[in-house]
Amino acid sequence: MTLYRFRESTGRGEALTDNRTGAKLPKRKVGEWVFVGDMDINRTGATLFGASRQDIVDGIARHGYFLLPQLKTSEKDESKKKGS
Repeated sequence: MTLYRFRESTGRGEALTDNRTGAKLPKRKVGEWVFVGDMDINRTGATLFGASRQDIVDGIARHGYFLLPQLKTSEKDESKKKGS
């Protein structure tokens, strides 16, 4: 399966998607998604970016994208700041 890797222009996060244009990626409040490159993965093998390959493939099938773990963490930190 070919996946396309994008990085936020603000440098805060990265995502994978099966869409070369990035059209399936979530809208960002600040910045935009910038194409980094493509990669081929299968459902088995070593983890990638701290996630199982199966979780990545399943996330893309379900949502159209997979947010890499460091982005999820920074979003949680951001929501904690807003709630304070």
